[in-house]
Amino acid sequence: MIYILKYSPTEGLLHDDRIVPELLTIGPGDVVWVDLEDPTPEEADVLKTYFQFHPLAVEDTLVEILYPKLDVYPEYIFLVLHGINYMKDTKEFTTAEIDVFLGRQFLITHHDHRMRSVRDMRQRILADPHLMNVGLDVVIQAVLDKVVDHYFPELEKLEDRIEEVEADLFDPNPSREVLNKILHLKRDLMHLKRIVFPQREVFNRLSRDEITFIRPSTRLYFRDTYDSLFRMTDIADNYRDLLTGFLDIYMSSVSNSVNETMKVLTLISTICIPMTVISGIYGMNFRFMPELDWQYGHFFAIILMLAIGVGMFVFFKRKKWI
Repeated sequence: MIYILKYSPTEGLLHDDRIVPELLTIGPGDVVWVDLEDPTPEEADVLKTYFQFHPLAVEDTLVEILYPKLDVYPEYIFLVLHGINYMKDTKEFTTAEIDVFLGRQFLITHHDHRMRSVRDMRQRILADPHLMNVGLDVVIQAVLDKVVDHYFPELEKLEDRIEEVEADLFDPNPSREVLNKILHLKRDLMHLKRIVFPQREVFNRLSRDEITFIRPSTRLYFRDTYDSLFRMTDIADNYRDLLTGFLDIYMSSVSNSVNETMKVLTLISTICIPMTVISGIYGMNFRFMPELDWQYGHFFAIILMLAIGVGMFVFFKRKKWI
């Protein structure tokens, strides 16, 4: 789907969801925003035919880039950034890439998935067309700021999962499933940090570098977005440390459980050793053993073994070994 919004000082706001050459023709004073949402090959071809972007930038747009980036060209800048979404069914984080071309009179956004921040901004412009006249750098800053703001609800979902693991962890015998949850959370955090950390550097450049297509007044707002990402990185680091502690607690619990099991098995073996000795003595095949001809010899051996076993159990109990 393609959405074209063109603001002209003489004609006001013009928009369409088809490729209209008149809308893609930029005259003096005109500004154009082309949003490509999961575009067809024909719609994506506007990147080459109408705007003639660098082939490397177009290639990066049409394939998935797993890392944020900022490239500065003489006539425009090219951005690759990512939004995140938590999938409840798979309990995993997924990323949604957004590619941005920003020039003096045009803004191109490309994304393969529906993005709330883009649609919300488009609706705001349709309701108030003069927002296009404020500046395309302001428009894209508002879109990207919303993308970053949507990170925080996803982080809250991650925090809920961490609290759930914490509750399961302090069970006397945590199951293997708890370990799997901890490892999945650590994986999601690492994935989140791989996206947030370099994205933070992109916003740092947007807020500090002298980029022609971003006015100094807009850089202040990019700085605010950078601060949000910086805070998010700190939160992710705290979560990572917390999960590392959870993993240590789990391993300690498993180790204690194994030790308790080994302790019980050792005590059982210790109690059975004297019984084995007695049965071994009376199992020897000597001809002359006093108890062999005794009428109650068998019962005596059984009672002796039980008495030793009970005596050792009581001794261990008093020592608090059991």
